[in-house]
Amino acid sequence: MAAELGGDEQGVSYDWIEVFGQATLQAGAIIDLAWYGGYIGHGPFDILTARGGITNEDLDGILLRADEAGYGEHQWVASIVELGDGAEAIRLELVPEPATMALLGLAVTGLGGYIRRRRAA
Repeated sequence: MAAELGGDEQGVSYDWIEVFGQATLQAGAIIDLAWYGGYIGHGPFDILTARGGITNEDLDGILLRADEAGYGEHQWVASIVELGDGAEAIRLELVPEPATMALLGLAVTGLGGYIRRRRAA
């Protein structure tokens, strides 16, 4: 399944499959991502929605390939989310690598300590 991501409007600026019943992804299925039209965004992108739900318990065995949709040290995460009334979606999000988040947390902590010391002086 190919998904071109060219904006944040479902079915218009990024690819979307709508299933009116249940959806099942077979083990070994590939979700191939690509940026489109120069757009780069973090999501979330609901690329497949199924009104009757998704029969997969999780996305183990599904390959998420993002050779054409990379963004620095960020990585794509796919999950199954509930939309209500039995409907579910496969949601893609671009998230920072854990080390990047740890460094950001350390920087915020250091900045907070610096500000606190300046106020005390």
